[in-house]
Amino acid sequence: MGRPNIKCKDAQVVTLDLKQDLLTLAQMLAANQLPPPWQLGLSLSDFADSFDDDMAYIDAFRLWGMSAFDDAEYVQKLLDSTHAPEEWRSWAAEHFNFTLE
Repeated sequence: MGRPNIKCKDAQVVTLDLKQDLLTLAQMLAANQLPPPWQLGLSLSDFADSFDDDMAYIDAFRLWGMSAFDDAEYVQKLLDSTHAPEEWRSWAAEHFNFTLE
């Protein structure tokens, strides 16, 4: 898997390191782009269940999702709109603490 690039609002292109935790998540948010881990080629085996400062993108995405979603409807919309595979849907239901359809 190559390192993805994002184009920021000021047209600057940033190459992301998906092992650099919260920095990558912050760069994605600043660029108004927050692709879920499954769209970046990450797998469930990349999930370390970490809240440490050196967490990987998938862990940072989980931390963001835990605070960003307040009901199952919005989690479901994210999963549907990004064509989340079934294993990621199960992961999201567990870690975002919702019962999904």
